Amino acid sequence: MIRKRILILDDDYDILDSLTTLFEYENCTIVTLSQLFTIDVIEDIRLLNPDVILLDINFGKHNGMDICLRLKENPDTAQYKIILMSAGKYAHIAFDSKCDFYIQKPFDLDNLIEVVGLHK
Repeated sequence: MIRKRILILDDDYDILDSLTTLFEYENCTIVTLSQLFTIDVIEDIRLLNPDVILLDINFGKHNGMDICLRLKENPDTAQYKIILMSAGKYAHIAFDSKCDFYIQKPFDLDNLIEVVGLHK
């Protein structure tokens, strides 16, 4: 069985720890980023080649919706399943970024696992 590769971008270390534990338990390969220092974040994400990206909308000084839109509009990264997440109330505008799903924090873990695509 091929393990799903999940990239989690969030500046909250508690969220990163919780999601890492959850998805490792679900037999996924996890890469987490709490900060972006690179000039070409799109290229860096492309090189990681994740199956799913969990992306915080308020990701430090970055806007997750802008990153998502750039990924979705790039032919090399448009196929990535991107799940935006936030503690803020962004459901009404999140899909403007062409994300696949939006999850409100705090999230229901069973729902998150289903959205990621781990339930059969």
